[in-house]
Amino acid sequence: MSFNRRGRESSETDINILLLGETGVGKTTFVNAFVNCLFYDTLDDALKSELQVLIPSAFTVTDSETFESTKILVGTPNDNENCETDGQSSTQLCRSYIFPIGNRSIRLIDGPGVGDTRGVDHEARNFEHILSYISNYEHLN
Repeated sequence: MSFNRRGRESSETDINILLLGETGVGKTTFVNAFVNCLFYDTLDDALKSELQVLIPSAFTVTDSETFESTKILVGTPNDNENCETDGQSSTQLCRSYIFPIGNRSIRLIDGPGVGDTRGVDHEARNFEHILSYISNYEHLN
């Protein structure tokens, strides 16, 4: 199974979904989970196999008995994903991930989170970038 990351052409049959939400809410994690849902037939298959990671990301797991938190990093770091700093959006710029399914394509658009701790000016630049990026598509679903 292959996933196209870059294409911006969008036909009427494409399903274009902008993932928009607060910094750290799990937009990038959702893309990685979606890939695994498509890649494996069952949850059992996924649990027995290697995790498919399109986008490097980080999440925290807390032990229910000791309440100790452990940060989990997955994937290979790159310039667009800053997984090291809490409170800052990990995803720096919008990127599309296209999944061909039957005669249609699902395009997940992952972008910077809302509420980045770097301040109002950075937040304004993020929104400007998101609006500019999605203006390349005929529609969002």
